[in-house]
Amino acid sequence: MVLQLVQSSAFLSTLQRATAHEKSSICANFGLGMSPPNGDGDISNYDMWDPNQEANGTPRQPNKADLYSMDEMQSILNLHLNLEENDAFEKPDTEEVDADGILASLPTPDLHEMVLQALQDADEEEHVHDSSEKPTPGCNELPSYELSDDLKARIPKIRAIASDVDGTLLTADHGLHPRTLAAVKKAIAAAASPVRSLQHFFPATGKSRAGALYSLGPELSSLLSNLPGAFLQGLYCVDANGDVVYEKKLDSNEMVAVAEDMAHEAGLTILAYDGDTIYSTQASLESNPHHIRQVHDDWGESKPVIIETTKGYENRFHKWMVMADTPEQIQSFRPKLQVVADTYGAMTTVSIPTMLELLPEGSGKGAGVKQLCEVLGIDMGTQMLAMGDGENDLEFLKLASIGVAMGNAVDILKEAEGVDIILNESSSEGGAGIAMELFGFGRALDDKKQ
Repeated sequence: MVLQLVQSSAFLSTLQRATAHEKSSICANFGLGMSPPNGDGDISNYDMWDPNQEANGTPRQPNKADLYSMDEMQSILNLHLNLEENDAFEKPDTEEVDADGILASLPTPDLHEMVLQALQDADEEEHVHDSSEKPTPGCNELPSYELSDDLKARIPKIRAIASDVDGTLLTADHGLHPRTLAAVKKAIAAAASPVRSLQHFFPATGKSRAGALYSLGPELSSLLSNLPGAFLQGLYCVDANGDVVYEKKLDSNEMVAVAEDMAHEAGLTILAYDGDTIYSTQASLESNPHHIRQVHDDWGESKPVIIETTKGYENRFHKWMVMADTPEQIQSFRPKLQVVADTYGAMTTVSIPTMLELLPEGSGKGAGVKQLCEVLGIDMGTQMLAMGDGENDLEFLKLASIGVAMGNAVDILKEAEGVDIILNESSSEGGAGIAMELFGFGRALDDKKQ
C-alpha cells in the first residue's frame, strides 16, 4: 500500500507540473495515457502523431488511454490534493470476511480505481451541482428556506436518508423527477463511499419490496436491490442482503373475514399482502377489474393472485386493504373498518386517498423504520432524514431527526407538530431531490443559499 501510494503520488505530482502535451506521455509511463510513437517519451513529433496507429503504421489497440481526456486529468489532480490532506485510502490492519467469503471492508483501490473515483466525483459535481454548464433538466438553483438554528445544528449529524416512494420519490404520474433521480443516485454513491458521512439511503414505503423496486425503474432498482429497506408500512424490513430483519403480521383471521364481507358489500376491491405476493378475490375481479389492472400498471406492484376468499389464509397477511375509485368512498368506509380494527386489536391508515389499509396494532412505517435503524446502527432521532407525503408517513417523520413533508402532502401531515419542514415544491417538482440537497448533503448550511 505504501509503495502504491508513493507511485500514485509520483504520477500525480509529475502530472501536476506537466504541460498539456506532456501529460499524455507521462500517463503512458504509468499505463494510463496515450503513447507517442517514440517509446523514450520524446514528444517532439506529438502533433504529427496519429493516435489511431502505432509507430510502424499498424492499427493501435485500445487501452486505458481511451478513457481519459486532458480535461479529465484535472480531476485526478484534485484527488491528489485531497490525498495529501487525509489518508482516505488507508487500508485496515485486518480484513474481515463475512459468511459468504466477501471482504467486509472495501478493497484498497489501485491507481486505476483512484482515477475512476476522481472522474466519478467530477461527474457528480458536473451533473448535480454545476447547473451553469450542463444542468440536469428541471433542476433550477436550490430554493432558499428559512431554517432555525436548532434545525441547522441537526444537519451535519445526518447519517441516513429514508424516503417514502409514492408521492415522494415518484411524481404524480408515477415517474421520477430528474432532480430527485440525481439526488438519489448521489446519496447511494455517497453511502457506498468509506470517506463520506452519509451511511445509508433506503425506501420506507407501503409498497412491497418488489413493487417499490419495479416502480423506481431499472436504473435505481439495480442499486436499491443491494440496500436495506422498510416495506409494507414497515411490516417487512430487510437488510442490504435482502434478509428479513423485522416483520409483523395480522394475527386474526376472524377480523379478515368480517372485513372482507363488509368490503364486498360496499363494492370495494380487496388486496391482501403476504410479502411480495398480493392476493385479491374473485368477487373483486368481477366487480372492479380496472382496479386489478391498476395495481400493476399504475402502482408497479406484482399482479394480484386471484383467490376465492382471503378468509382463513393460513400464513397470515402483513396487511389487508381495500381500494376504491374515489377518496369519498374511502372516507365513508373508514369508520366501519375502524370499528373492526378496534374490536380485534388492529389499526387503519391511508397511504393513498383511494386506499385504506388494515394493519397490526402498534405497527406502521415509523415503528418498522425504527426497528431497521437499530439493526443498521442508526439513531433515528438524531441521525435520520425522513421524507414523506401521506398520513402513513406521520409517525415516521415525527420520529426522525429531520422530517420533511412534500408540497403535495396531505393536510394532516402539513398541520402536524414534529414535522420540521413543509416544502413548497411537490414530488412532481423534484421536492425529494431538493430536500436531500438541503439536508442530506448539507447544502442548507451554505450561506450563499440562505
